[in-house]
Amino acid sequence: MIFLRTFVEYTILMSDNRIIVTENSEDAISLVQLIRIIAKKKWLFILAYILCCGAGLFAVKFIKPKYESSMFISTVIKDGKQIDRVIDYIEKARKMGNRRVLAAQMGISLADASALESIEVKDPQGDNPNTFSGEVKFESARKEAIEPLAKGIIHVIENNEFLKSKADMMSQEVMTLLHATDEEIAVVKKQMDAAPTYNMELHNSYLALVQRRANIVDHLSEIKVVEVVDGPVIPTGPSGIAPGLMNAIVFIVALFGAAFIVVFIEAFQRGMKSAA
Repeated sequence: MIFLRTFVEYTILMSDNRIIVTENSEDAISLVQLIRIIAKKKWLFILAYILCCGAGLFAVKFIKPKYESSMFISTVIKDGKQIDRVIDYIEKARKMGNRRVLAAQMGISLADASALESIEVKDPQGDNPNTFSGEVKFESARKEAIEPLAKGIIHVIENNEFLKSKADMMSQEVMTLLHATDEEIAVVKKQMDAAPTYNMELHNSYLALVQRRANIVDHLSEIKVVEVVDGPVIPTGPSGIAPGLMNAIVFIVALFGAAFIVVFIEAFQRGMKSAA
């Protein structure tokens, strides 16, 4: 015979008009006994099952779906702590419920800003001492809000005064180098035009300066407060347990809950009868 054993079985006894709950790890209730008890109180079991299912499904409705996404960002600003501060600011504004302020600063709608559930920076990388790169992970209550949220996060980083000042300073330094190179090119070009014959050394110097200028222009175009290297990742569904699977779990757990209620009531009634 198959037995359903429990590590701790509570046996209800009646003594001096009081209910005493004792532990007994040796006792067991057989599957046949369980079925007989449920069959005897089938309407109670059905009612308990319906109530357990209703309570479970009602609770599941309050579980908000969350869609996880991430994007890799890179910035020429080597101060990664400043990026952390910006992300922390967004997270604190979210926790404080300043949705309208957050929406205005992110440059997105209030509905999209309200969908933000969490945000953090993960896996900072420092291969280049002059740059910062890392993964920004965030959760959204709505799948369609992921792209607006990603743009809003980048918008906040781009408009950070400290980061903007750093980028502007770097741009000015590169522009100064570009102007100096242009002056050198002009001098060499003038010398080439004034030379009576073709001068190989001047020609090579001119080509080297032109190449240097092209490299400086490329570097200048790469100076950005922040750049999205990859992402944002659009999830196919919410994270965690799928709604269909969650409902199935509720139905299964409700079976055990209803069986427990029926067995408990049966044991209680037997205890009352034996005490009488």
